[in-house]
Amino acid sequence: MSICYDQIMNKPQTIDEIKEWLKVHNDSHDKCHYEFNTIKDDFLLSQGYQYMVDVYGDVKISRHSLDCIPLKFNLVFGQFDCSENKLTSLLGCPEQVEGHFTCMGNELTSLQYCPKRVHGSVHASFNKINSLNFLPDFIEHNLNLDYNKIESLKGLPEKIEFSINLSNNIIHDLVGPIVINGNIDLSNNKIKELKTSICYVHKMLDLSHNQIENFLDSNIQKTTSLNVAHNQIDSLEKMPFVEKIFSVANNPLKSLKYCPLKLETFNCTECLLDSLQYGPEEVERYYCDRNHLNSLLYSPKKCELLSFSNNNINSFKEIGIVKNILASQNKISNLQYLPKEVDILDCSHNQITDLIHIPKIINHHLNLSDNPLYKMTDFPDFVGKDLFIFNKNDFDKIEYFKIESTIYNNFAFWNNVFHQFKNKKDFENIVDDLNDELTVTHQKKMKL
Repeated sequence: MSICYDQIMNKPQTIDEIKEWLKVHNDSHDKCHYEFNTIKDDFLLSQGYQYMVDVYGDVKISRHSLDCIPLKFNLVFGQFDCSENKLTSLLGCPEQVEGHFTCMGNELTSLQYCPKRVHGSVHASFNKINSLNFLPDFIEHNLNLDYNKIESLKGLPEKIEFSINLSNNIIHDLVGPIVINGNIDLSNNKIKELKTSICYVHKMLDLSHNQIENFLDSNIQKTTSLNVAHNQIDSLEKMPFVEKIFSVANNPLKSLKYCPLKLETFNCTECLLDSLQYGPEEVERYYCDRNHLNSLLYSPKKCELLSFSNNNINSFKEIGIVKNILASQNKISNLQYLPKEVDILDCSHNQITDLIHIPKIINHHLNLSDNPLYKMTDFPDFVGKDLFIFNKNDFDKIEYFKIESTIYNNFAFWNNVFHQFKNKKDFENIVDDLNDELTVTHQKKMKL
């Protein structure tokens, strides 16, 4: 049972009372050593505190329905966790924490009285904090203030050495820091304009799920990764220099003009693009699904992954050297122009009728299901782990089934084929006739 004290005067006064409180409330009590020092500070004395407590170990006083912290902690050589209580103030919290400081899930409106130095991360999510005033002087790792009521970046220092999560607030004013050496997550806020003091973000800048329309008033000059997905952006003019990762997915963007030409990952999924002109020329992973593309013209000449599902593309013409190709739900009718070797090939839900021009080597995954296949010849020489060529409904339409490649002796290949049939007999019938062309009549006898 929790011991309740008046927030000001009825706090534990003696060392024995403090020890008893810690025994009841600190879930890590058995692993801790405590030291006590008499308080001389007038303000703390006026709040009913008599001793400062140094803790060698963790303090875990979460989920005890506390509406105040009735002890004054000083140094905590471990973690300090007062989360999921009913705290409206951090008065009583330690001056310094050697591990993480966690106060999430309370009723806090301010960070006043939080530790001055935290040699870990600060977790203050799911409160009602409305400003960035009273931040610790030093945070070694991350600051998490998502799901609060913060309106602006005022209160942040000009240069930030740690990563900060401010997602799911009501931020609209970006005036504050100039250089951020970690990540900053500003997703799911009320940002409409990029009139900001921020010039450099050395890692990830996440502005997704806001109301941004363009970059015209932005002062942001450089970032390693930029996410502006789910906004109202219709132009990339004056966008910042992005080194590695750029996502502009789910925007009313009709042109890739001004897009960076060299990236590691580019995502323009679910925009209004009918061409990849001006898109990245050097890129490892390229996602352009769910647009209005009719061809792969201007796609990169070489990349690790190219994903363009849910478009109107009818041919692989213009495709470069790509290891992983995700092309489902288009209007592709044949496999011409594909590379000779790929890792993954997904051409499901297209209009492909035969396997002519299929890559000779598919190292991991092949999916040709839900196509009007009628001629099962020209198999690849090798397929790695997963094979989905046809489903039950497709197989009735097949007129030819002939194996002439080295895949005839590939157990893994046929094991995968087996799993597409209802029973072993169906599979054995095919194996018996591997080198024969199957007539439509013969297929129907298989009762697939």
